[in-house]
Amino acid sequence: MSKNGIPTNLFQLIKLQRQQPELLLRLWHVAFDPILKTMEGKYMNFANDDEILDLFQTKLVTYTKTGKPSYTKAKNAMKFYSLMRQMGWQKTYKLYNKTTFHDALQHLIDCGISKSHLQNLHKNPNGKVIPFVRLFELKMADQLPHDYVQPVSSYSPKKQGLYLVA
Repeated sequence: MSKNGIPTNLFQLIKLQRQQPELLLRLWHVAFDPILKTMEGKYMNFANDDEILDLFQTKLVTYTKTGKPSYTKAKNAMKFYSLMRQMGWQKTYKLYNKTTFHDALQHLIDCGISKSHLQNLHKNPNGKVIPFVRLFELKMADQLPHDYVQPVSSYSPKKQGLYLVA
């Protein structure tokens, strides 16, 4: 919490939460957004390698000075994807230098393939994957029934005349 500028003293935390009612939502996002980001991705289920290659050719096409399309990036992405499927994340990582691996990985992510799909591709090379993010929708502002009234604590400083020292 201190890394994110949140006080670790309980009384200061309560005071801050009263000043910033959205604090808990913000902290939730700090904790879970990186996890959910690894699961993002549009394309998870491919019928065959031709479909994957078509995706890469559509998303990673570049053009030469003469205006001709070049599919070198797409072919390299296909090779990298196939290697990830065949050997797995760790072994593929060891074959590449760090920069090249991350560049190739970023190309696949830019095409809409999630990092979590790639991390598990070796275990489930032909299986269908249901993206977790599509199943999981969190509406923080819509967590309570419409007629819910928040109870007032009998320990509230206003009711008891108590004062919290910060």
